[in-house]
Amino acid sequence: MIDGVIYDLNTPTTIHQQLAFEIRIRLREYIRQNKGLCMVLPSPVSVQLDEDDRTMLQPDVVVCCDRDKILRSHVYGAPDMVIEILSPSTRKKDMGLKLKKYITARVREYWMVDPDKKKVVVYDLEHNELPAIYGFEDQVPVKIFAGKCQIDFSEIYSYIEFLFEKE
Repeated sequence: MIDGVIYDLNTPTTIHQQLAFEIRIRLREYIRQNKGLCMVLPSPVSVQLDEDDRTMLQPDVVVCCDRDKILRSHVYGAPDMVIEILSPSTRKKDMGLKLKKYITARVREYWMVDPDKKKVVVYDLEHNELPAIYGFEDQVPVKIFAGKCQIDFSEIYSYIEFLFEKE
């Protein structure tokens, strides 16, 4: 639900699910190895973004470093990082409406992973940087961790590449 409007979305594809899963694993391992307090929350987890009852989102990957925002039932307020895996049914909302909501709510970093174009668009919202665009052959730095954590998309892609050839 965004601004009180309920959206009905299609079931995610196996590519979509594997991308989200592989990204979550790498983020969690980095946080654990560095004894960080941030938590990577698996989808579906609801995020009450505006701290009201009008916007409840379920991003594909959520990183929340303020544990006070993590409730038993959902995340209350803006997480530090949000990643959306684009699909034909969500592309327009993820690139427009959700981006605007994440900026307004003060999410620090927002990624859009595009399996069709094999691109990752990274918004460093905390520093008001222009978006950076990476390919599935790149290592993508995580800005909320000052780039010390990098997600190797070439490794992820080589693992799931066979899925791109199937119907």
